[in-house]
Amino acid sequence: QLQISGAAQELVRERLRSLPEVSLEVLSAAAVIGQNFDLGLLGYLTERPGHELLEALDGSLANDTIVPSLERPGAFAFDHALIREVLYDDLSARRRCELHARAGEGLVRRRAGGAEITTAELARHFLAALPLTDVAVAVDYARKAAAVATGMGAHSDAHALLMRGLSSLQFAIEPDPETRTALLLELAIVERVLSE
Repeated sequence: QLQISGAAQELVRERLRSLPEVSLEVLSAAAVIGQNFDLGLLGYLTERPGHELLEALDGSLANDTIVPSLERPGAFAFDHALIREVLYDDLSARRRCELHARAGEGLVRRRAGGAEITTAELARHFLAALPLTDVAVAVDYARKAAAVATGMGAHSDAHALLMRGLSSLQFAIEPDPETRTALLLELAIVERVLSE
């Protein structure tokens, strides 16, 4: 999370205010996807057809809020991380959770179709969608993503994921004791490596 000064945030908001409401709505959904986004997933989140999305994004391209991807047709990126951050922060908590839940669902469907979607990306969306998504599913993705991170030697990332997973159990009415125990054990292993 970037530390943005109030003045910088206001400058970004001023730039965004020149856009039509529909553009802001679409851009806010894109901000939930990430710094880079594509029309396929954006359409799934907003339930808008491609031509409507392109119309909504036209003004954003004109004022350089977003830029087209040179590598992937139909993909875009926010021109600056501050723009995405402000859009994301200005979403209501409920809307943010709804969009993360939908993004998670869309990525699961993509993965089932053979697309390369990382477990870390799925964990990010399902954890951020709580309490609107299944706690067990979110925690499972967090644990799997932590295992991948550990395998790559990214122990700090694994630690952060396991901590998120553990704190997510608060959303369960009756958290599974075995899951909690497994999380604590995995966390202890990662913490031992980090302390060496």
